[in-house]
Amino acid sequence: MAISYSLHPNNLTGEGEVYRAVVQSSGTVNLESIIQRMVARGSTTTEADAYAALKDFFTIIQTLLLDGFRINTPMFNCGLIIKGNFDGPMDSFSSSRNWIEISITPGVDLRRITQGTVQTQKQLPGEARPRLLQFTDLNSGQRNSKLTPGGMAQILGDRLKFDPADPNQGIFFVGADNSESRVEVVGKNNNAELMFLIPAALTAGDYTLTVRALMSQTVTRTGILEIPLTVS
Repeated sequence: MAISYSLHPNNLTGEGEVYRAVVQSSGTVNLESIIQRMVARGSTTTEADAYAALKDFFTIIQTLLLDGFRINTPMFNCGLIIKGNFDGPMDSFSSSRNWIEISITPGVDLRRITQGTVQTQKQLPGEARPRLLQFTDLNSGQRNSKLTPGGMAQILGDRLKFDPADPNQGIFFVGADNSESRVEVVGKNNNAELMFLIPAALTAGDYTLTVRALMSQTVTRTGILEIPLTVS
């Protein structure tokens, strides 16, 4: 299967007609879907066994990270890092100006898949729809990763403006069970930037961020941030 992409103007270079490639996602796959594919390939492992083993795998990784270990696997390498400034060599960690993040990089096997022959397929730019380029959780300062329920957030992109009076338009957080939480408090609402309050009722888990906006007089289209966001 080929990697589909389209070309879009790169307005950040200031070098005339320079374009950049945007990969067209084939969709989002969660853990349950991966396990189902494993079983469908003829694996003797049941879905329940696979889920239990992976749950233990993830739990051990979290425990090792909290014990200060770095994790090196064929798929990814990760560890904890401390961000923020310190006032001299005698200073100590302060939660008011320091925080802990996860540093993660591709492992050997994951890097290897791009070193061979990857099939690509160019497509014409798709139909007009909201385009989400970056999400920032303003309470934590983290981008494209963390959600703070009840906190402020920002989306940068294109064609983001929507009509808040239309319940079919707006900013939505879609849970793993396909439940939707619509943002009710929006501060800034223009094509390039949205500022809003994350719904306080979001529970722990992963969410897909979407923006729905009217692209013509009658057509509402959805833009998706391809990176899942997490309430811890």
